[in-house]
Amino acid sequence: MTQSYLSMIGRRQGRDIMQLGKTESGQLMRWSCSQIKPQSFSWRGQLSTDNGVVRHTNVEFSARGAVVQGKPWLASAAAASFP
Repeated sequence: MTQSYLSMIGRRQGRDIMQLGKTESGQLMRWSCSQIKPQSFSWRGQLSTDNGVVRHTNVEFSARGAVVQGKPWLASAAAASFP
């Protein structure tokens, strides 16, 4: 098992949540949560090797949730990874 530690700064950007940081190899990394609704959201991970000029999506998730016995619960998630 390999462990890594990433430090990111998150903030609201309009209706979305944006987290910015760097990978262990120094690539700029951006995680964004968008289309946020009470029961669902979309999450995208992007990397940049040219200081943010071009960002490449490396993963996307669509998540749907539910409330079970008064507690939030992730009901399903679909993911797509990109090279």
